Amino acid sequence: MRRLYTRKYTGKMPLPYLRKKNAGWQVQIRLPVTLDPSLRLSPIRLTIPAMPAIEARRKAVSVVSAVQTAIAEVERLNEHAPMTPRASRDAAMDRINRVLPTLLGLDALAAPTATTDSRLIDGTFDVLAQIGNDRATGEGLFADPRIRHEQVYSAALQVPQIASAASANSSRPPGVPTEESANPIDDLLPNPTGSPS
Repeated sequence: MRRLYTRKYTGKMPLPYLRKKNAGWQVQIRLPVTLDPSLRLSPIRLTIPAMPAIEARRKAVSVVSAVQTAIAEVERLNEHAPMTPRASRDAAMDRINRVLPTLLGLDALAAPTATTDSRLIDGTFDVLAQIGNDRATGEGLFADPRIRHEQVYSAALQVPQIASAASANSSRPPGVPTEESANPIDDLLPNPTGSPS
């Protein structure tokens, strides 16, 4: 991995936390000496999918902000009830995992094709918050980290066809031909009786 700090890769300002890794990107942040005095723990590493460098930098800014907020919360806790460096890192990761699905949803809403259906938006963010909680606690319907549930729900916020299918009362998305508009799930399932629907 090599550090990206020139304007060619990161835009107008350097972002030392962002690194290119394979086809994607990685945000890497160490715990401060207040939580890891010997700096022996591995950094917190979070992956960003493959995308242009400028877009990756914008996403990294949000991720770094979430990580720094989590670390600040753990530092406040550590002042009242000192933790080992490992416990501090685990506590920070717990807070980061809780918020990452919500960050993904916010990023989806920034897309030019994002839905404006307030009920769909509110319901989706409730689910994204639950995904973060289940992932952090290791319990619940969304706990399995091998299944990226947050990708599915965030897609409902920015892909018109999925948003249309997810909202029972929504009409065909503007600019989407009728044949490309998602059908209600009942129309997609086979008729078990064999009779015409």
